[in-house]
Amino acid sequence: MQQYCEDANMLNSDLTTENAQKTEDRIEALVPVAYKIFPYLSAILSGLSYPNKTPYEYSKSSKAKSEVYQSLFLGKSIHWPQPDGKLILTTEEGHQEPTYPYLRMLLMLDSEAMLDTLDVAFEDSWLHNYTERMGEKRIDRQLIINLLLEVTSGEAKLSAGDRTFVYIFIARNLHKYSQFLSLPNSTLHSILIGLSSDNNQSTTEDRQLAVEFLLSVYTPPDVEHGTGELVELFKEAGFWRILILVYSHKEMWVQVVHSHLKAPNFDRGIFNHLSATFHKIKLQSSSKPTLGTDHDQSIEAQAIHVVFNAINQLIDIDLPQTTYLIQTFTPQAHLDVVDHIEETRNQFRYLWTLLEPSEEDQDDPFDPEAVVAPTMPTPTNLNPAIRICYVNLLSKFDPHHVLEYLKSAPSPLIMLQTSSRFAGKNRCMMPSFGNLIGRKDACDV
Repeated sequence: MQQYCEDANMLNSDLTTENAQKTEDRIEALVPVAYKIFPYLSAILSGLSYPNKTPYEYSKSSKAKSEVYQSLFLGKSIHWPQPDGKLILTTEEGHQEPTYPYLRMLLMLDSEAMLDTLDVAFEDSWLHNYTERMGEKRIDRQLIINLLLEVTSGEAKLSAGDRTFVYIFIARNLHKYSQFLSLPNSTLHSILIGLSSDNNQSTTEDRQLAVEFLLSVYTPPDVEHGTGELVELFKEAGFWRILILVYSHKEMWVQVVHSHLKAPNFDRGIFNHLSATFHKIKLQSSSKPTLGTDHDQSIEAQAIHVVFNAINQLIDIDLPQTTYLIQTFTPQAHLDVVDHIEETRNQFRYLWTLLEPSEEDQDDPFDPEAVVAPTMPTPTNLNPAIRICYVNLLSKFDPHHVLEYLKSAPSPLIMLQTSSRFAGKNRCMMPSFGNLIGRKDACDV
């Protein structure tokens, strides 16, 4: 540490226009030396020698740990060797030395590496069995957390990313060592805002996990009510896993569906989540009749509309599960679903899965492995327009199967000549019956 501080100050004093390149080269050469301090600190604070990492006997280990902690958290610069050695400064001559200078310098050098070192140190029981020697400051986890907050809030040279790493460290350890650590709610609230305000997408998951840790010990009013500034920050930060829990607690089911579908990289598990949510909507409808059917239908309609807006993503993940979800919870909406499906081929696959789920023809013009028949019977009492739309799509994608399907379809189907159910880009028109066989362009899309 002494070498790093002295070399850094020397380089700062030499930094002029004339020798800028020379100074930059010397700084580059210094960095590998400076970084050796982190494995050194990790070893010493774990009771090991450096670099051999052989265990010290207890008294020697305790003395080494105490000296390192006192150096980092004493609050002022020290003389080395003690007691009458050179004063080790972290600033240039003539500049005021900050409080906790060595802690600040190491955080500015590499906050992640320094906090990783403290993570290792926090696992050592020595911190809660520490016995002060005369004139020493008592060092424990609470003091370290308090000093990290003090240094972070008052150090302009620390980047937003450095502060985020400190907040993540505090949140993780507050959860892990709750019997030794506590912070006032106002401080926890400030940390939550800090974690949610960082717009660095590379740390989104780490920050979301840290917020979850904090929410396990502190529930802000915004989270309790499911609305407010902090909840809006969670949305902007993309903390969808947290929002699902917040909204579920308040039975805000439309927002739950929206949060599930906004979560990045959702997979087939999304269908279980959506099914569970729609079951809860129906359960709420049956258990709270005083709300009125209009209110319940509005909630369900809004939730279904959210699904419509993500229907193409759901189909890409699992088309049969998508079909089954709609058939189970809103079978009257199949035509609306088709209207929201962007690709004509997927419209066909959707209706094929709905109307002929037992058919597994390996020669179909679309990938047969992409459509596995769902475990549901062929639905009855469907709007005839659905079957008409299917016949039109069938005439385009599998024209040789049209007659076979018409023979098995309900008799009213062949009596219908047109359907005006679709207006706009997905108009399914019934071609003249005589042209259905062998024609591949019968669906007007």
